[in-house]
Amino acid sequence: RADLTLRYTICAAILVPAAQLAAALVLGDALGWRAVALAWVIAYPIAFAVLVGLVLAELDLSPRAYRRGVRDALVAGGAGLASGALIALQIQFLHLHF
Repeated sequence: RADLTLRYTICAAILVPAAQLAAALVLGDALGWRAVALAWVIAYPIAFAVLVGLVLAELDLSPRAYRRGVRDALVAGGAGLASGALIALQIQFLHLHF
């Protein structure tokens, strides 16, 4: 539905730039460009959560049922992320000590 896309787009179009501006003003001197990146990392998932809420309401699906449906994919993704992080740490360790 187009109205759901519009609501999400309005939310993201206001939330993300406002967070980036606030972070630049408050943290810019200390973090430089990283303040804007930090704001994006925090604000975008919030905007995405709004989208998920809109979609779940439209589908008449509870958050619990949704989590149950994606649990295996999240576990597999987490395992892959952990494996990759471990390999990266081992490579870093080898570069430091050899």
